[in-house]
Amino acid sequence: MRMSDCESQEHSFAKPIRVVRIISGLWPGGVEKKLTALLPLLDRNRFRVSVVCLKKEGVLADSLRKKGIQVDVLPVSSRWSPSGLWRLSRFLKSEHVDIVHTHMYRSNVTGTIAAKIAGIPVVVSNIHNVSSWDSSRQMIADRFVSRIRDCTIFVADAVRRDYLSRIPLEKDYYKIIYNGIDTAYYCPSQKEPMEKENRLLTVGCAARLMPQKGLEFLVRAAAESEIQSAGIQFLIAGDGPLRQNLQDLATKLQVEKNVRILGFVQDTREFYRKLDVFAMPSLKEGFSNALLEAMACGVAPVATSVGGNPEAIQDGVSGLLVPPSDYNAFLSALKRLLSDSGLRHSIAAGSLRRAQSFSLNAMVRQTEDLYLTLHSKKAQ
Repeated sequence: MRMSDCESQEHSFAKPIRVVRIISGLWPGGVEKKLTALLPLLDRNRFRVSVVCLKKEGVLADSLRKKGIQVDVLPVSSRWSPSGLWRLSRFLKSEHVDIVHTHMYRSNVTGTIAAKIAGIPVVVSNIHNVSSWDSSRQMIADRFVSRIRDCTIFVADAVRRDYLSRIPLEKDYYKIIYNGIDTAYYCPSQKEPMEKENRLLTVGCAARLMPQKGLEFLVRAAAESEIQSAGIQFLIAGDGPLRQNLQDLATKLQVEKNVRILGFVQDTREFYRKLDVFAMPSLKEGFSNALLEAMACGVAPVATSVGGNPEAIQDGVSGLLVPPSDYNAFLSALKRLLSDSGLRHSIAAGSLRRAQSFSLNAMVRQTEDLYLTLHSKKAQ
């Protein structure tokens, strides 16, 4: 597939193109939430889209079904399970699928192989993060399946560079499609801000509570004497394996009253609107949906310069970027935003403008164009 083939063009079609997205499950993570936002917006005159979950359907499945998207569960015990690959390939063949589109390493491997066994014309895989492999064995498996895909999609140029440094792909066989957000929904509150001299500032983050997010930096920052004396509040939205660890750290540092771990938050827009600063001390990222959503709500961000963060944030204009794993740099940037209201408001305005560059509508158009191009090429 030539890169020129990935560009928007006119296509003719007689019936909707049958597309199946394959993922482990529809849990409330960034990738899964993006699917629930994107898939219902694809043109239903051109595409008939459904989702297959390889483990469990997850809590977001009903949300998709309510929007008219079919969700099936076909449990696969391991990536190379003969019975699992056979069931999945039989399903894809029986559904007369035209395009299989897989997400994240394990589903990318299983979905690609099953699609090829079933003779599916087009296979596409999404790479969502840097350093996606836990072992050299996984990298070897991905190197194999990458050769039999029709296109690999990267969510940021940093993700592309990281992947290609380990798994070579010809330039004609990949494309960057940035994550997009609904900028009509994620927007600042229309209510007049209640600016009072004694108003407490709030720092927050929305993330899966896992090691790569570096969230202990937030808890440690809350314990700094200058921040404690100012009464700064810290909110962490999300759940995950480190929740108790973070709570224990807050107790140890005696900041449990200033640090609230909220768990899964259904209405993230209202969460972002409560914040003055969005703090993201990640050690690893792809292209963060949460960061874009907070920026679109007019929140000033401080983030580490990992993954696609430097592509989302213009340092000093739409956010502050700091090196990963550098607590002192992170704390210094956070203090700058909290202590300088002029800088904070300027950065917030810049982040709001920058977020408009990453709209969900643009992501929908690019995805549709890619599907139509790949399908047309195989039909020739």
